[in-house]
Amino acid sequence: MEEHKNLIVVPWDFTPVASHALAHAVKISRMVGNEISVLHIVDSGISAKVVAEKKAQLQKLIDENGQKYNVPISWHIVKGSIFTAIAEFANEKEASLVVMGTHGMKGMQKLTGSWALKVMVKSKIPFIVVQDPPADQGKYQN
Repeated sequence: MEEHKNLIVVPWDFTPVASHALAHAVKISRMVGNEISVLHIVDSGISAKVVAEKKAQLQKLIDENGQKYNVPISWHIVKGSIFTAIAEFANEKEASLVVMGTHGMKGMQKLTGSWALKVMVKSKIPFIVVQDPPADQGKYQN
């Protein structure tokens, strides 16, 4: 099995909170020297054309953000459900951390639990869940 103990995984859904999570991952990466991998989950029945479009979007994303933050970023696309695929990927790669954006609990999620929580319980890897961007790119103090 390929080992990536110095890997920070950032689940990516093309939303602002995913961008906030990436900014936090960059900040952490600068402190501890970890690599960053953006992970996009797609449905199992997705067409090859749509996968190719997603790959192009992800490549553009990491090119732009790699230059913006001056850090190397890789990407992966995995077919499956976010509730299992994120944890499976992070566990398989033996990542050191997952930094995930959340939109907060809405409606029925208040009764059944947030999607973020459902993702985290499947993982052996620590999670940081964020909604807002970091206040600055300085080091975390606490």
